[in-house]
Amino acid sequence: PPPSPWMNQRPQGVDVNV
Repeated sequence: PPPSPWMNQRPQGVDVNV
């Protein structure tokens, strides 16, 4: 499965897409 769009972003500790 393709990587999650928010997972592709820098891990800021919180989901940016959520």
